[in-house]
Amino acid sequence: MLRRRAIVSAAIAILVLAGLYLVFRSSGNGNVPPQPRAYQLAIRSRRVASGSTVLEARQGDPITIGVTTDSAGMISIHGYEQMVDVKPGQPVTLAFTADRAGRYAVDLHGADNSHTEVAALEVQPR
Repeated sequence: MLRRRAIVSAAIAILVLAGLYLVFRSSGNGNVPPQPRAYQLAIRSRRVASGSTVLEARQGDPITIGVTTDSAGMISIHGYEQMVDVKPGQPVTLAFTADRAGRYAVDLHGADNSHTEVAALEVQPR
């Protein structure tokens, strides 16, 4: 009887420890609160002259992207349906929440109907 009680107690302890391990392991990075991400891009001759060409975020992060260009057109982030008209030398801002994981093209659509990928938004799952 004493041996059976010891075996049952050991089994319960193992199950409790395994459950705690799974709870703490799965909550590792998931508890990190959203972090605001701010980027500045200066685009010259349809290339990023200043700023990163890879804009990194995690799902749920608020993102602000400031852009200046030397040509007229539109900046768009495909997949997020974010777009803003740009004029030479006039700063513009895109602000949104990174709610979808994946890699998304940041494109400059020129007034001459050209289309150039100038950067990429990479959103990691939370």
